[in-house]
Amino acid sequence: MDRRTMITALALVLGSSSISFSLVQDSTHGTKNPGALQQLDKDFNIPAGKRLDLQLQTGGSVNITGWDKDVVSIRLRVGGRDWQDCRFEAKETPSALQIISRYQGDRKSYSTSLHFDIKVPKRFDVEIQSSGGEIRITDVAGDIRGKTMGGNLVLRGIGGELSLTTMGGDINLTSSQVNGEAETMSGEVLIQDVIGNIHGSTMSGRVKYINVTNLHGTAIR
Repeated sequence: MDRRTMITALALVLGSSSISFSLVQDSTHGTKNPGALQQLDKDFNIPAGKRLDLQLQTGGSVNITGWDKDVVSIRLRVGGRDWQDCRFEAKETPSALQIISRYQGDRKSYSTSLHFDIKVPKRFDVEIQSSGGEIRITDVAGDIRGKTMGGNLVLRGIGGELSLTTMGGDINLTSSQVNGEAETMSGEVLIQDVIGNIHGSTMSGRVKYINVTNLHGTAIR
């Protein structure tokens, strides 16, 4: 798919308080490989202290990184057999940027490859509800919470309050100053070089603390 076809495939609907974009199935007619990865980039001018709200019915891997800009930058890569039947919306409210992904096709079992690479101001809240996929968060301080139905949690350089759960996957929390909990139903938990009242738990696996102290300076083991 060339650049002109890609622009046609991404239909942007602009409103006074929201922006939504959808992937149009008809745009892939005549292409050699409609399942190949395609990419969309979109920036929003949003100051620190707001919230990123991800509601991913489709699932997908998520990589969130803090940076020194009052901008939320979204890079969405889509692929797989059924990506044309997915719809993605980005809605800006006074307190948050909400990103919603839905599958709108007829298949009971569908196949997609979705990757959300998002940059946010370093002081930003994050809320995630995902049907599955790895979550990576780096250099973000705020209220970080949510759940993925399956996938690793990789957290580094985070601060604030934490409440994240994966229904199946490992948890790696490092080099952070954070309070709260990280939970997996099945997987290993590593918490290393962390200051805060932090608790890791797993139903099947082990929890390992390395160089972790609570706010009173007492080692957590």
